[in-house]
Amino acid sequence: MTDRQTRGIELGLEQWLHRELARLPAPRAPRTLLPRVLVAIERPWYARAWRTWPAAARAAALAAAVALLAGTTWLAVSVESLSAWPDLVRIGWRLLVQPVVVYAFGVAVAFSLTAAASWAALTRVALGGTK
Repeated sequence: MTDRQTRGIELGLEQWLHRELARLPAPRAPRTLLPRVLVAIERPWYARAWRTWPAAARAAALAAAVALLAGTTWLAVSVESLSAWPDLVRIGWRLLVQPVVVYAFGVAVAFSLTAAASWAALTRVALGGTK
């Protein structure tokens, strides 16, 4: 079969596919879409995502968070019995966290290598590989 014949078959297939797709009815929105949109619109501003709040409300919330953090920090620093905290943190690290970190790192490396091998196999087998 020549290139010209192959191209003619491809054009015929494209035209047939275009005709068949044009005959399909237009997609319709689900019946539940409008009620969900109306409920989302009617929610008060403070029940929506933070980035959609009015600028003054976002500034006030940010100021309150900073004030809470500053107050907590001041309270923690002002307590005089904090001299034992570094020792407690060090003991907690050595007993609870440090033994787990090594194993968690090993598991993360194993999962990463498995994902990379799976992606390579998928690319080669299902997607036709690299050319």
